[in-house]
Amino acid sequence: MKKWEWYFLVILSSIVLIITFITKNIYVALGTFIVVMYLKKYHNNFKKSDDVN
Repeated sequence: MKKWEWYFLVILSSIVLIITFITKNIYVALGTFIVVMYLKKYHNNFKKSDDVN
């Protein structure tokens, strides 16, 4: 997964989660949860390094 794809999906999931709170739709919440679990798998590839020179 490319970096821009990961960031795009994180932003999209955040927007969908906000919409879920407004509409109170459980199916959208479950779909968002599945996407977030998929993104968590790739989280370590995109961590910022704490090494400042």
